[in-house]
Amino acid sequence: MLAVYREQGAAALAHGNRGRRPHNGILPALAAAVVDLATQRYEGANHTHFTELLSEREGIDLSRPTVRRILTREGIGSPRSRRSRNRGIAMFKNRMTILSLLVLGFRLTMIAATANSC
Repeated sequence: MLAVYREQGAAALAHGNRGRRPHNGILPALAAAVVDLATQRYEGANHTHFTELLSEREGIDLSRPTVRRILTREGIGSPRSRRSRNRGIAMFKNRMTILSLLVLGFRLTMIAATANSC
């Protein structure tokens, strides 16, 4: 190794697979096809459903994380249903109203009971 370093310099220390595509890597043409399908035919499908559609209808078997990685790299997020942000606050206020009515009713009952006993 030292002799090769002296002959070729620092380039001799680089790994032989440097610059090659990994054997399990996705071809750029396949990634482009996935992006095209996501933006045209299956627009609006979330990443999980889109992965299932690719497998069933297109014959493209990719894992969900792979599809997600390809799409997020292109700036395509997974659409999600949106809930009202103050849902928890409204539920809390509703519970507090019910609790205050129960406490008020209990107090009125106690006042009425003490008034009747006198």
